[in-house]
Amino acid sequence: RRLRIACWRPNTESQVHRFTITHVLVHLGIDVFYFDMDTFFFRNPLPMVLAQAAGSRLEALFASHADGDCVNIGLFYLHATRRSALWFSQFLQWYHDYQYEIDQRGLDHFLGHPRRMPFSDMSISFPPGDMVDIRAGAMDDINQVVIGFIGWAGELAKMVVFHWCNLPLEKKWRELVMVYDAAEAIEGLIPFDVAISIAAPLDADDAAAGDGGDGGPWALVRRARGVFEAYQSPTPPERLDSTKCW
Repeated sequence: RRLRIACWRPNTESQVHRFTITHVLVHLGIDVFYFDMDTFFFRNPLPMVLAQAAGSRLEALFASHADGDCVNIGLFYLHATRRSALWFSQFLQWYHDYQYEIDQRGLDHFLGHPRRMPFSDMSISFPPGDMVDIRAGAMDDINQVVIGFIGWAGELAKMVVFHWCNLPLEKKWRELVMVYDAAEAIEGLIPFDVAISIAAPLDADDAAAGDGGDGGPWALVRRARGVFEAYQSPTPPERLDSTKCW
């Protein structure tokens, strides 16, 4: 089946248009899966996302911070219903009326704080009084849908999405290039998520021997594995008062 693609490029650099196009699509009855460009998919994330949404009858499903108490709007799914369309209209109207509010805080509030903890105190300055409630949840943020600078724990084979988020731009793009080079090199030979889970990372001896350069697809995959393992922790990040969202 031929895949149909449409590209919309508004004549502005405002980030608000991630929401305006989402608003249009949801009102047309089209489900939305949004992701930032500094993310990497180990495999198609939609089966995981749709299974969680369907299993818990969710209308909204967002990524979140493994060491905090809030969602992350760098990746989310919205199921188009009459209620979710009205809910998103209310959010967009609020965001238009209070332009100095933070979009991520606002959505966390409109979603009902899916990651709320006993110590949580994050809110917004001008909460709406007639907010529509929708069924919302958060994705696994420890091993499956992770944010780089926070860290992750578990098995690389279980990772689905890696989000560099607010790392220094130079470091972010350097690592993105390494990972995408590896994925393109191994394409057609073996699925990338399988390849990277069985490949050993380059050690100091390999690098000294030059195997990390033009050493073929597997050398690139091993380098890519080293990128992700640099963010791995032996234990999961903790949601603490000291690391709560602001």
